[in-house]
Amino acid sequence: ALASSLILITMPKVFFQAHLLAMDFAVMVFVFLTTISFYYLLEKGDKKWIALFAISLSFLLISKIIGYVVILPLAIYGGYKFYMKSKAKEKPNMIKPLFISLILTLVILFILLFGNLLALFYPFQSSQFKSGLGENKVQHFVLLFGNLVNSSSITATLFYVPMHLFTSFNALLVLLVLLGFIFFIKNRKEHGVMPFLLLVFLTLYLIFSSPFMPKYDNERSFLLLFPFLAIFGGYGAKWIADKIKIARSKAVVIAIITILGFSTLYFAHPFYSSYFNAFVGGSKGVDERNTMTVTYWNPEILQSLEYINSLPQGSQINIMKQPTVLLWYQKVGKIRSDINISQGETENVILTNEKAHLIKFSPLNERDTLLRWWYTKPTIYELKDRNRVSLVKIYRVEWELYSK
Repeated sequence: ALASSLILITMPKVFFQAHLLAMDFAVMVFVFLTTISFYYLLEKGDKKWIALFAISLSFLLISKIIGYVVILPLAIYGGYKFYMKSKAKEKPNMIKPLFISLILTLVILFILLFGNLLALFYPFQSSQFKSGLGENKVQHFVLLFGNLVNSSSITATLFYVPMHLFTSFNALLVLLVLLGFIFFIKNRKEHGVMPFLLLVFLTLYLIFSSPFMPKYDNERSFLLLFPFLAIFGGYGAKWIADKIKIARSKAVVIAIITILGFSTLYFAHPFYSSYFNAFVGGSKGVDERNTMTVTYWNPEILQSLEYINSLPQGSQINIMKQPTVLLWYQKVGKIRSDINISQGETENVILTNEKAHLIKFSPLNERDTLLRWWYTKPTIYELKDRNRVSLVKIYRVEWELYSK
C-alpha cells in the first residue's frame, strides 16, 4: 500500500493534474473509491462500505461524464458474482446491501442536485458530448510518431493509451509496474480483489483505446487508469521485497521508490505536464522526433508572465490557439491591465510546443506556416525546460508581410 501510494503521488502527470482546478483528478479519485467500495460492498456488505459506495458513486456521477465508464466493469463483475452464487444455489446476500446503497446514492444525488435528478442526463445533451460521441461527432486527430493520426485509426487504437501511460513517469518505476502486473495475473487467486482489479483495469483500458472514443494529445481523459498502475507497481515492490535476502528488505525497496519518484518530480519541476521518461528519450527525444505533443493547456505561460509584464505599456499579445489563459491571468491580476490581449493579429504572438496544434493550423498562407515559425522564425523570448527543449516562444510579428 505504501509503495503504491508513493508511485502514484510521484507520477508527474498525476501531480500536475492534482494542482489544476479541473475535474479529471476528482474523477480519478472517485472512480477508484467507487471501484474498491463496490468490491467490499459485495463481499462484506458492512454499513461503512454501503455508505462509502453511495458517497463516492454520487460524487462521481456529478463530476464528469467520462467517469461513467467504470459502471460497465462493475456491472460485469456484479452480474458474474450473482450468477456464480445462483449456480452454486447460494443465497445472493449482496443484493440487499447493494440495493440500500443505491437508494442512499439517489438520496445524496437529490441533495447535491437540489432535487433535480434529471440533471444527471444534461451532460448527454451537451455540445462536448455530441461532438465526442454523440450525433455531431467530429474527427479528432492526435500526434503520434511524427504524424497527425485519426483517433479511430489502428495506430491510435494500438498506441495512443500505452504511449501516454508508460512514458509519463520514471522508467524504472514503469518496469516495476509491468513486473507487478505480470505477477498480479499469475497470482490472481491470492486475493479475491485481484481478479476484480484486473477486470476493471483491462475493461477501462480497452474502452479508452477503442476507435469509438475521442482521443486528445494528453492523458487527462484516462487519468483514472493511473491508480491501477500504482497498485500493480506496489505488488511488484512487494514481490521484490519478498525475494531479496537482505535485512529490512521492505524498507530498502520503499527507500528506492521514494528516491526514484521524488527525484523525478524534482527534475521535472515546474513543467510536470511536459515530462517524458527515458523510454522515449525524455522531453528532448519527444520534441526532436515529434513522438507526441510535448505540452498542452498552456501551463508554461505561468513561468512566462515576468517577460509578458515587461512589455511596453499598451502592448498587444495573443496565443495563436486562443487567448483564454492570458485573459484569466489578467483577470486575477497576474498580467498588467494595460496589455491588450486579443485573438486577432497582435504585434506579439505566443506559440507553445503543442506540435499537433502547429500542424493543424498551418499554413497561415502560402508563404508561411506556424510550424515553420516554430523552427525558423527569430524569437524575442523563449522558455526552456531542463533538457533545453523550448516550451514557449514569443515572436514580434509585422502582419503586413502576411496580408492577402
